[in-house]
Amino acid sequence: MRWARMEDGLVAEVLTDNPEGRFHPDLHFVPCGDEVTEGFLWVDGTFVLPAKKQGFAAATAVEKKEAYRLKCAQEVGQAYAMADEIKLLRRSLRRLAEEGRLDDEFLDYHQQVEQRVAAVKGRMYPEETAQA
Repeated sequence: MRWARMEDGLVAEVLTDNPEGRFHPDLHFVPCGDEVTEGFLWVDGTFVLPAKKQGFAAATAVEKKEAYRLKCAQEVGQAYAMADEIKLLRRSLRRLAEEGRLDDEFLDYHQQVEQRVAAVKGRMYPEETAQA
């Protein structure tokens, strides 16, 4: 058996030992079940889970779904950014080829492109990058 100490219609504390004779007589204790915890309401002789706590599980599920959606959107955004960056880099590469400047400058530039692609892939797919 458990006992809930009540304050202003709210469970302030839950005890596992019988409080009778152990506390000041002004403190009010009510026998309760195992499901009752601090914060429960005492309404018309019944323990009631506050609406805020009732919605917690649903809110958590919604927050998880929103966090997953945001993560996916970020990954898609990174993929588009990477694609745009590669287009710009290839355009610059074509310009270098047209100008006949594919020497050490090209090799440096190509290395920068590959490093950026690897960095973006690493952010988007860290488990694949770790295995490689």
